[in-house]
Amino acid sequence: MVPALMIMTATVLPRLIGARRRVTVMAAAGALVAASFALLPHGSFTPASMRSWAEAPYLDRQRLAAAPKAGRPATLAAQRVGAGLDRASRCCQGSLVPMPDFIRLMEQIHTIIGNRTAYVADFPGEYPGAVYFGADLNPAPVSSDPDSSIETESEWQAFLADFHSRVLPQTQAVLTSSLKTPEAQFFLQKYLNSRRITLRYDGQPYYVLLR
Repeated sequence: MVPALMIMTATVLPRLIGARRRVTVMAAAGALVAASFALLPHGSFTPASMRSWAEAPYLDRQRLAAAPKAGRPATLAAQRVGAGLDRASRCCQGSLVPMPDFIRLMEQIHTIIGNRTAYVADFPGEYPGAVYFGADLNPAPVSSDPDSSIETESEWQAFLADFHSRVLPQTQAVLTSSLKTPEAQFFLQKYLNSRRITLRYDGQPYYVLLR
């Protein structure tokens, strides 16, 4: 922001203080730019530091080119996360769960659900979209995404009504961290013979409900 501020100051300030002639404006602008260099540390102007600035982009690319390429991940979930990230120490923003644990759960979910139409009610600490993407699921045709939009109480009730009447008959699996979520309750009430599979994530149960 500082270079941009200096450019704007040198361009605008001379005219704001009354300069009208082109020569006067250019002289004042030049003086302001020259004065701005006094704000920098003296060491910034040494040949060694300027050379290091100039060489940094080239050297960075040389180091990247010399680094060994990450191999292709072995599982579908790891491939969707991406080579290199599949071994990250943390899977997600604000989470302490290692990426391999997240990938392992996504692979389990994909194996269980397959190409069934699935609805993700929630996911601990993250958006349900992480499960749709990581496990490569076939999403249920919901009217909106409550987790990525702000909804009033009336809009939430309208969403649940639409889910119960239109989406539920087309949904073959529900994923949730709590069996008390409205969507899980609707599913269990409608499909009395549904299967309940309990997985584990971050030390807590994560449920997969199947018709």
